Amino acid sequence: MSDNPEPPPEHSTPDKEGSEPTAESTQAKVISEVNNRLAEAEAAGVSATSARQRADETSDPEEKKKLLQEADKQDKKSKSAIKTAQRLQSGVWQGGASG
Repeated sequence: MSDNPEPPPEHSTPDKEGSEPTAESTQAKVISEVNNRLAEAEAAGVSATSARQRADETSDPEEKKKLLQEADKQDKKSKSAIKTAQRLQSGVWQGGASG
C-alpha cells in the first residue's frame, strides 16, 4: 500500500474553488472597511468639534485662527471618509442586485 502515490481522499488538496474568496467573505471585508471609515469619520468630527470649542474659548487671535484651520482640516477628513464609506457600501449592493 505504500507504493500508491495518491493521497487518500480525506487528505487531498483543495480544489480551485476552495482557494477563491467567497462572496460572503468579500462582503464581510467591505463591511469591515466601511465600519473603519465611519469610525475614522466620527473621530475626525469629534476632533473638529473640540478644536472649534477651544477656538471659541481662547482670546488669542493667532491661536484661534490656527484652531479653526485645524477644525476645517478635520471636517474635510471626516467628509472624505464618509464619502468613501458610501462608495464602498453602494458597490456591494450594486453587484448583488445585478447578479
